[in-house]
Amino acid sequence: MTKEIVSNQVAQLRERSGSVDSNSRLVDFLYILMRDHLPAGVVEGLVLDSRGGSTSAYTNGWLALYAQDCADRLMSTQTVELIPEEEIKEIVQKMIVDDPTMTWDL
Repeated sequence: MTKEIVSNQVAQLRERSGSVDSNSRLVDFLYILMRDHLPAGVVEGLVLDSRGGSTSAYTNGWLALYAQDCADRLMSTQTVELIPEEEIKEIVQKMIVDDPTMTWDL
């Protein structure tokens, strides 16, 4: 890419940025990914490399199935209900009582 094209893309990105509210799980995922784990430039490169609209052949079927599962969950309109930590501890504690061979440190 030429320097002028890159400068234009950077200018367009700045115009699109700002304070944003969203209820999209995909937006939330990408925001967390870029904020905490990958530079935005790496993610942008992956977006540009993705071949949406055409059929892709993957060499790792398990990874492709997991990627499809993640995509389905991220695109779902269902909300994820988190179980409160105390409730999880009660469930685990009951499991330990029912099976004393379990030695989980709570």
